[in-house]
Amino acid sequence: MNLIAQLVVHNYQEATKVDHSFWYDFLKDYLLPLVLGFIAACVAYYIFVAETKRDRQKEIDVKAQERNDKLIFFSTSVESALKTAVQQEGYLKEYLRLIREDDVNFHHLKYVPLNNFQRIVEILDLETYLLAYVNKYDTNRTASVKEYKNILANIDYLYHNFKQLFDQIERAQQHDYERKLEYKNTFYKIFNLLGVIYSELQEDQESYSRFLDIIDAFTNNHQNDNYNITFYFEHFFTPINDFFLDYFGANKPRTEALTAAAVASRDGKQMYQHIKVENQQLRKELSQDFKRIYKSILDLKKLSALLIADFNS
Repeated sequence: MNLIAQLVVHNYQEATKVDHSFWYDFLKDYLLPLVLGFIAACVAYYIFVAETKRDRQKEIDVKAQERNDKLIFFSTSVESALKTAVQQEGYLKEYLRLIREDDVNFHHLKYVPLNNFQRIVEILDLETYLLAYVNKYDTNRTASVKEYKNILANIDYLYHNFKQLFDQIERAQQHDYERKLEYKNTFYKIFNLLGVIYSELQEDQESYSRFLDIIDAFTNNHQNDNYNITFYFEHFFTPINDFFLDYFGANKPRTEALTAAAVASRDGKQMYQHIKVENQQLRKELSQDFKRIYKSILDLKKLSALLIADFNS
């Protein structure tokens, strides 16, 4: 029995030893690598997801920063254009005042370079700025798009209106120069005939003395200011024209020189009035432009107030 018992115990121990060896080898060679591989896969997946999420967030942050930078630049550009418009509006208002007080002499309009307007209207990729604007003010995207377009519409209007304004004044200045050159030439038509006029009027002592008094008064009061066309109108063309109206009205002799001088004196008076009328017409046209510019600036101030405040605080 002892021998049998010993055999049973021995066989049991051998069987148990085999089972332990099997499970150990199974765990070591199969299960453990699978578990480790699974853990490694999970860690790799987590790292991949985390990195992807971080990359996406970086991309989102970069795009957000780009939009913000665009809006900062756009806001600064709009604010600068608005300041330019306000300054130019002030210069135009002063210009209108000068014409109102003196519609004979041509005045020069001060102007501000339109670089800020040109940058917005002609250089910027406005579609990308639209996206940045709408994403910033996305509570009502439709309203934001409309607001953005209205900002640009006013900037575009002011830009082209100011350019047209400068061109209009430049043309008016050229026409004014041509009228005054003609006015000057008309003066010399009479002035060059003075010797002949004196000679032809000498037989009529009364007319001769009256005409001579006119020329003496003009000469004695002249202050060497050849650009004071009002003086020429009041002391030369008008009294000479009045003289010839009385002279020919009395049926006194008409000569070629006297007739030419009479016609030139009439033309000189008319040209002077024409100069005044043209300057008054220019002021009338510019006054209408001023009203539209003033309204557009008010609209632009209102539309861009939030944008400027957000990026200049």
